[in-house]
Amino acid sequence: MQKGDVIWARFMTLPSEYPGSGANDEKRFPVRKGTVVYVHPKGRYIVAKCGGVRETFFPEDIVPEPPPMVCELKDALFTLTEVDKKIMTALGRRC
Repeated sequence: MQKGDVIWARFMTLPSEYPGSGANDEKRFPVRKGTVVYVHPKGRYIVAKCGGVRETFFPEDIVPEPPPMVCELKDALFTLTEVDKKIMTALGRRC
């Protein structure tokens, strides 16, 4: 793990805006993508930044790979636009 690496972790200082009633920790604090800003010289802890908020993590708190169904908003919008174009073409409408 080096400074500048992208990690996935559960940032406890950034709660979800609308977790719903009776939400557990997984819904209240979703796994988010952050950037490593500091690594302890002996690797005991890592400081990561997400959305302007820095938080300290132990190495075992870091999720090894992104959770399923997580994608960037730009990718999702591009994919949706491409699907819309194909549907409009299939219906015989110009787009």
